[in-house]
Amino acid sequence: MSDILFMSHAGGGGLPPSLRHGLVVWYDPYRQVQTTGEAKTLTDYSGAGNHATLGATSEASTDDPAWTGNSLEFTTDDFVVSDVIPGLNMGGAWTLMMAKKFPTGNIDGNLLSLGNPASSAYGMQIRSGKIYRSMDWNSDPVDGIFYSASSEILAVCSDGSSITGENLTDGTTITGSNPLPDKPTRIGIGVYARLAMDVKVVRTSVYGFLAWNRCLSQAERHQAGAYLKRILNGRGVTI
Repeated sequence: MSDILFMSHAGGGGLPPSLRHGLVVWYDPYRQVQTTGEAKTLTDYSGAGNHATLGATSEASTDDPAWTGNSLEFTTDDFVVSDVIPGLNMGGAWTLMMAKKFPTGNIDGNLLSLGNPASSAYGMQIRSGKIYRSMDWNSDPVDGIFYSASSEILAVCSDGSSITGENLTDGTTITGSNPLPDKPTRIGIGVYARLAMDVKVVRTSVYGFLAWNRCLSQAERHQAGAYLKRILNGRGVTI
């Protein structure tokens, strides 16, 4: 596993050893710009090699999110999608964590999805302040406002039987069952037709994204969230 993630970062130390277990994705736009520069590939710094692609093609296109120096900015139909992530199954145990900002009051749109590449439907989607966790985007939401502020760190985890979403900024938590099939999955950020229905995303800046192939405890989620916050504060980003 790459040492980059665990080195001392501006504004905070490396990822705590207990949180290295099961880590399969770490997207850090700022670190990528500082080390290898802007590209069509979003680098995975977890060491697992689960890189993602901006937009639909290898060439620059209108569905590519924009590099801003310390984040990726998504508008309208922009998206990033990973390859299939080994050991990450929709119906199993996993945790996803995202640090993001968007203009106050704009809480509609698709932020994040899990999906099987063999299907045009997705398994889980975060949009409109709720978590949708069925193969039909318009049914079976976990009720409750999941994100509502302009700057937040969000965490979603599954233990194989239930899904919990937690807004680590304001403490909001929502929980529902996990009826998803035990199938390999890709991760989509923004609007990706193969993983999520065509739901437009509002302007959203993503500063960091991590995924584990296990369900972190609430204490671990808070520890990881505090780690992300320290890194971002050291870069001049308040979240």
